[in-house]
Amino acid sequence: MTEAAQNLTDRFDNAYDRFLASLPENTYAKFDGKRWHLSVNSAEPLNPTEEIKFEKLKDWLKKRMRHIKLPQLLIEFDNDLHLTHRFLPLT
Repeated sequence: MTEAAQNLTDRFDNAYDRFLASLPENTYAKFDGKRWHLSVNSAEPLNPTEEIKFEKLKDWLKKRMRHIKLPQLLIEFDNDLHLTHRFLPLT
């Protein structure tokens, strides 16, 4: 095993050991012996005024949200940042 692979294995093992040690107090993930159960991070409930503002914000965002396919988004991203030009031949 290479030194890099061993380092990553050691780091993963340490992280997993810390996770298992904290499992009894973990409020986000529980294991019942058969499967994992993940909790939902519930937000504070909104009052009626905040709820109206939130709905208006969602509607505003929905109207302005572009529908774009991933390949087109990646092309636009590359056109702006020019990341892939380093992988093209010099000629």
